[in-house]
Amino acid sequence: FFHASAGAANDVLYKIIENLLLSESFLGSKAAKLNIEPTEKVKGEGEGFWFVIQFDRDTMSIVHLSSVDRMEESEDLTVSETYRNLTFFTSGISDLYSKRDDSNDDDS
Repeated sequence: FFHASAGAANDVLYKIIENLLLSESFLGSKAAKLNIEPTEKVKGEGEGFWFVIQFDRDTMSIVHLSSVDRMEESEDLTVSETYRNLTFFTSGISDLYSKRDDSNDDDS
């Protein structure tokens, strides 16, 4: 997974991650794979696969799982790592006018 020749292993790992995200066992969340062409570059994220995940009633993420192997080398060029990015764009909704009395929580 962390070597330049591990592309096939990264493809297998991708399938495992995809199955986990789409399974209902992933933190009890609901997920779906978005129908975006994998070669389409959206907001500079490059090639990959897109998912939408609803964690709870108030929290949702758009997830980009890159299909491009990236390589990073140490400064002395002795160590290199190959990886793929997994990026979460998360938004949440909160109630600005809570019915709960928060004045009891004030420590001042």
